[in-house]
Amino acid sequence: MSRINRLFTNQDKKLVCYITPEYPVSGLTAPLVLKLAGSGADMIEIGIPFSDPLADGPVIQHSSQQALESGVNLSSILENVRDIRRKSQVPIILMGYANSVLNEGVERFFAELNDAGVDGAILPDVPLEEMQRFSEPARQNDVDLIPLVTPLSSEKRIATLSRLGSGFVYCVSVTGVTGARDKFLNVETIDFLKRVRKNSILPALVGFGISKKVHLKFLEDHCDGFIIGSALIRELEKGKSVTACLKKAGAFMKELIG
Repeated sequence: MSRINRLFTNQDKKLVCYITPEYPVSGLTAPLVLKLAGSGADMIEIGIPFSDPLADGPVIQHSSQQALESGVNLSSILENVRDIRRKSQVPIILMGYANSVLNEGVERFFAELNDAGVDGAILPDVPLEEMQRFSEPARQNDVDLIPLVTPLSSEKRIATLSRLGSGFVYCVSVTGVTGARDKFLNVETIDFLKRVRKNSILPALVGFGISKKVHLKFLEDHCDGFIIGSALIRELEKGKSVTACLKKAGAFMKELIG
């Protein structure tokens, strides 16, 4: 049983934390993953920096650009994952874009992820019609390909994506890009999550805009977990060293779920 599947063998709500590697300071990636896992994160999502991150809002776009300028690439991320694997079995997923995968070679990409100890991948710009091109090599290498659904996804599309993907389904709470939002939760969000749970064979985790404990409380009866990114990154930006960033991460987690 994979680490991700094992995670969902109980009914507890899961928390996934998104980070941009080596941001905001060099040397942060592995220590931050370990800190977050030790502070209550059930899974870590690591972004693969890309020059045109169409699904990302300004906070993650900025962090991704800084990571690129610092020389972060897939190879350096996988080295960090190998380092983490010597100390932790927390599930790790990578979030990237199709061009990066195609440049690497689809089969090679998933083989490299498996070899390093990565459990899953999110490719938000892969359309349903091209999903199988990526999902088959992912399965062959024991990597979960996480499908994304939005409030505009039909019931048929949700069902098809959940069959083609694996691990869990990423529920994009709003149309648009990532980013913490003060006001976005409403009855339409609940209706969307109900449609996903009705039509998906996978656990449903919700992201885009999730940033506060009140968001978790509002949604907890309608999903299997939450994905938090921009709000955490904004907090990390206040740190000027690895030690300071780790302290910020611990305080953020305590406020969120403590």
